Amino acid sequence: MRAILIQRHGIDTGDSMRNWKRGQGRVGFIRVDDPSYCYQQAKKRKDLLTQEARVIKSKSPYWNYMFARNIPGTNVSEHEKIIKASRNFKYIFKFAREVHGADVRGLGRIIAVYGDSYWNYIFARYVPGANIKDHANAVISLGNMEINYKFSRDLQGADKEKFFKSILKHNNYEEFVNYMKKNHECFEYFEQEIMELDDPTLCYLIAKDIKGADIKRCGFSVILSKNPELCYKFARDIHGVDIFPYEKVVLDSRDIKWNYLFAKDIKNANIQSHIKRIGSVFDINIIEELNHISQDRVKQKKLKKGLD
Repeated sequence: MRAILIQRHGIDTGDSMRNWKRGQGRVGFIRVDDPSYCYQQAKKRKDLLTQEARVIKSKSPYWNYMFARNIPGTNVSEHEKIIKASRNFKYIFKFAREVHGADVRGLGRIIAVYGDSYWNYIFARYVPGANIKDHANAVISLGNMEINYKFSRDLQGADKEKFFKSILKHNNYEEFVNYMKKNHECFEYFEQEIMELDDPTLCYLIAKDIKGADIKRCGFSVILSKNPELCYKFARDIHGVDIFPYEKVVLDSRDIKWNYLFAKDIKNANIQSHIKRIGSVFDINIIEELNHISQDRVKQKKLKKGLD
């Protein structure tokens, strides 16, 4: 088969004609059925049907996309078959968005079935006529936290509650809170859903890590949980809270570990009350430790009062 002499850089046929025009690279040969050559010939309207058949035969997603987009009178459906079969999500997206007469729903189904969260979001947001419901279901099933948030925020008619539940299903609370800590607008967007969920563990993490969180409402959820560990952590980590209701939950639980830690770690804790809860069943050394802590705190208060 005859060949033409061109200037080429490397062997990427997608760049061959551009590099030839620039006069870059080494001297090489290109076959007449090379899709880049066929595309250039078709642009000059030279033997259009033959050039198109060669591009289709090449099965190159890039050149089939370029041919369908830029060459008037092409057989769009034949080029589209190549794009669909390639499962190249970038060119499926570009073909659906930029090629007149493309089967948008058909191309979208390829992404909905085989694509990841990112391409489902991009396709639904930027391709006119996309089936939003199909792409939403795909994103929800995959559970990517960032894409769930963006899809729910950016696509009109998206079911916000379903995307929120997908985030919680596929990601643990710590991951979700860390993401919202870095992307505060995500917390503002889902704040109502978070508060209505009324999960004490999530409420504790939100109060601890998210600026502007409703501390009072989060604390109320923790107290109602009657969970001594969460009450201890909330009293320890949330600055400025009234420790009494959290301490009461810990005392009422009679849990040895959390009574000990509450007495040891929480300033202004009623140490003697915690000693009563654990004194009869716990190591005497621990009781002595707590008594020393209590005495030291009394001395510090007296010293501070004297300085004042």
